[in-house]
Amino acid sequence: MVTNNNVEEPEQDVPETIQEAGTTEAGEIRPDTHSKKERKLRNVILTITVIIVVAIVVVTGVKVWNSHKAAVAESSPEALSKSYEQLQHANTPENATKQGGLRSYTKAQYNPKAPTVEVYEDFLCPYCGKLARELEPTLIRMQNARQINLEFHVVNFLDTPQSNKYSTRTASAVAYVSAHDTEHTAAFVSALFERDFQPDENHYKDVSNDQIAAQAIKAGVNQEVAKAAVDGTYADYITKVTDYSSKRKELYTTVQGTHSFFTPTIRVDGHIWPVDVFGDLSRSAKQFCGSIGLDPTKVGDPSVLPAIGSDGVLSAIK
Repeated sequence: MVTNNNVEEPEQDVPETIQEAGTTEAGEIRPDTHSKKERKLRNVILTITVIIVVAIVVVTGVKVWNSHKAAVAESSPEALSKSYEQLQHANTPENATKQGGLRSYTKAQYNPKAPTVEVYEDFLCPYCGKLARELEPTLIRMQNARQINLEFHVVNFLDTPQSNKYSTRTASAVAYVSAHDTEHTAAFVSALFERDFQPDENHYKDVSNDQIAAQAIKAGVNQEVAKAAVDGTYADYITKVTDYSSKRKELYTTVQGTHSFFTPTIRVDGHIWPVDVFGDLSRSAKQFCGSIGLDPTKVGDPSVLPAIGSDGVLSAIK
């Protein structure tokens, strides 16, 4: 029975065992005399409510965390070797490296005196998008000036049935463009990470292949190439790249106590460039330039190369 506290009922009509705490007509304090059954029910409801709230918080936290972290994979030497062999026998894009990097430069554009910059990312990863929007315009300017050799290692560990394999579809499209319209690879990657285009991982709204192809055309990709790019030609290849990358211990970093492969990850000549994706990324371009020994005002100047060269080490992080 539920009583309305705004209506005073005759005390004799209400069983004593469920009277509300209050005062008697004489002004004496009346104790809470709820029945044990009612109190038990109330406690059960309260407990269930707390459990639901905690579950929502945990699930939300897991979604956010997983958008940055790949599942910890078996990374024994045997498992790594097997994964590498499977990658070598995959349908590999002509412009890809043996470790799954998609070159954004042609042979004529390659500069042996410049460092190689590898970017590991998933197109559904929100942290990848945030970093890409801040840093990749600078990387593209460097690539165009032959100050770096830029490679993309695109993975699909955020694929889910709900996302309609968005990570695989976009990564496969980038692999196709890298092989058939190399010079527009970096611009296409940036187009996929545009703020008003990249879908929300937690509230995914379907993005069609036609929409992905339209972003490629917007980035300057040949229309015929853009249309063919979304046919899933390299879907299996992307899955093998993801499996191999997740087993490469040299790519592992420690974030919030977990040592694993994360996206985004950036390496310069094999050295991981540490970036706090959970912090302020607005200074990432300037910090990156400082790390490789390049004056930010010289970005895009083909006569100036980063101090790291092709076989140096990262300078102090600034």
